Amino acid sequence: MKGIVTFALLLLFSISQAAAQSKALLKLSFEKGRKYSTEMAINQEISLQENNQPLLLKQAFQFGYDMVVEAETSEGQVIRTTYNKIKVEMMGLNYDSENPEASAPLLGNIFGSMIGKSFTLRLDKQGVITDVNGINELMASIIKSMQPDPQVEAAIRASYNNERFLNDFSTSFNIFPSYPVAIGQSWTKDIKGTVLGSTTSKTDYTLMKLGVQTAGILVKNTVDAKLAQSGAQTTLTGSGTGTIEIDRKSGLPLSGTMIIKMEGNINKADTSSPIHITSTHKISGKVQ
Repeated sequence: MKGIVTFALLLLFSISQAAAQSKALLKLSFEKGRKYSTEMAINQEISLQENNQPLLLKQAFQFGYDMVVEAETSEGQVIRTTYNKIKVEMMGLNYDSENPEASAPLLGNIFGSMIGKSFTLRLDKQGVITDVNGINELMASIIKSMQPDPQVEAAIRASYNNERFLNDFSTSFNIFPSYPVAIGQSWTKDIKGTVLGSTTSKTDYTLMKLGVQTAGILVKNTVDAKLAQSGAQTTLTGSGTGTIEIDRKSGLPLSGTMIIKMEGNINKADTSSPIHITSTHKISGKVQ
């Protein structure tokens, strides 16, 4: 009996050691004929000063997408991405695609026109998003139908364009290393953006869990930004931590939360005022 127990313990130890040492190649790879739904949400609290008085701004953005493989090419995949849900709260105005009648007309004109509209993502053979197409054309059609004043038009074009979306989707999906990793192993991704200025993000990922169908990843990042808008120069630095659970087969993030805290200064003419931003980022996904 003692020998059997010893053998069982050794077998259990060997299995656990093998599991700990096993490696997995994680990548974004969608299957043609299936639909992949994802939802990305950002809640922000912005503390700043206006006319030497403290001011707290709160805003929230929630975007839902359905993604399908439109084409397989020699370079990778073309993913058609369609808006299925939008919810926005900003500057005392609200828009909810599930309750458009109660939404602010200005936001309804912008975001309501986006529901059901599509753009494309291009993935290379390694599953890296390399290009975004269709956002500029989508925004141009919305602007044409709205005929907004120049300031609103400039804000729309600056916030919603191919480059901005490439940066946003890269942050959420271009998270995997190009080589197999084991539990406890880390890798780093750097992303640079030039929308409204320059932004540099360095993110460290660590594989914490490797299941049969899912993988858990610890995320830590640092951010530096120098932005220019409305005659003001804003500098920001910050850091954040969070976790992501992904579907191993497709690489789709199934759930994730990250909190980023940033601080800096807004410089305008001869004045400088502090700014503090706390952002809670959430992502969820479903393979259908």
